[in-house]
Amino acid sequence: MLWQNGFLAQPRITQAWSGPVLCATTTEGAYLTGDDGVVHAGRGHTFVGDLHNQHGALAKELAQTLTQAGLAATKVDDIRQRLWQKLAVNAAINPLVALNGVRNGELRGEAYAGRVAAVVKEVAAIMLAECIQPPNDGQGGDAWLALVWQVVENTANNKASMLQDVEAKRLTERGAILGPLIESAERHGLGCEVLQGLDDELAEIEVSYLGTLRH
Repeated sequence: MLWQNGFLAQPRITQAWSGPVLCATTTEGAYLTGDDGVVHAGRGHTFVGDLHNQHGALAKELAQTLTQAGLAATKVDDIRQRLWQKLAVNAAINPLVALNGVRNGELRGEAYAGRVAAVVKEVAAIMLAECIQPPNDGQGGDAWLALVWQVVENTANNKASMLQDVEAKRLTERGAILGPLIESAERHGLGCEVLQGLDDELAEIEVSYLGTLRH
């Protein structure tokens, strides 16, 4: 099962691996404290499925196991849509908290809220081009922004994975989170100046501690 941010490895591994490949998307929040500590910083929900909707029984069994273990999970037939939805949320949260060294909840402040909205505006246009429906039966950019703020609220104390990457001075997830959105925008002829700007800023930070630009 692939339980990770972004939308990069999932289609590649699904195509390359002959066995069942399950994908999960979650709004659970957690961060590491040292080599052997994990803080569960936000309750959420996990959705499990496969990109071609061929392994429903296995996905259902795994979702039940996760739920019994205390992590609420549901088997779904539309995991591709949900992965793109999670990608939209990640793009609006992870880069900004990583660049500014803040917890998720601080994005609600005046210093960051406008930039969150600018990211979501570009992302909403990309989602429309990819035929990904707005969340919660909503309409357009307002629905996407509402989802982002909901996740920010639910994970306010969480230290996002990309911020953990920067603090640990390792390669960030920008390729898996921002990369697919930028590629899609370019393919559909859409503007992505805000997303590209975030990617460029993260690349500069990576260079500052890795010593070379990586893609």
